[in-house]
Amino acid sequence: MGRRAVWATTVAASGLSVLALAAGQSWACVPQPLLSIKPDASGPASSEVLVEGNSVPGAVEVRWNALDGPMLARPTGPNFSSAVTIPRADEGLYAIVVIGRAPDGSVSATGRAAFEVTGAGGSPLARPTPAPKSDPSDDTPALVLLAGVAGVAGGLVSSLLMSRRQRS
Repeated sequence: MGRRAVWATTVAASGLSVLALAAGQSWACVPQPLLSIKPDASGPASSEVLVEGNSVPGAVEVRWNALDGPMLARPTGPNFSSAVTIPRADEGLYAIVVIGRAPDGSVSATGRAAFEVTGAGGSPLARPTPAPKSDPSDDTPALVLLAGVAGVAGGLVSSLLMSRRQRS
């Protein structure tokens, strides 16, 4: 491979790395919904808690245990505070889910907070689930950053090899 080809490869790899890093950083700067439950994230079924959310874009829905679970509230976002009643459920760990919907009805953002039902609660509306797991797509900024770093490293190695060849 000639010097020009090596130089062109190095420049291309460096340019792609910069673009990948910029894309990752711009995505990472989009605020993700924050959710809190007060006074406590546990209690018996039929108890009332205050769900507070920040940075929830679009029309807001608060649901029980799933994106399509029973509706608990429809507060006004992007920042809200809404009293909700915990549905009848067996003891166990559940999720309070906040959804932001775009004007076309698609989900634009989601947030989850664990809620532990304690004490007797009657017939369940939903089965207990393990603590909410992170969505694999949440790793996107880290993967983009890793790809960018790998590209920069590849560009540097190519530059070093090219400079060594020029010296000899």
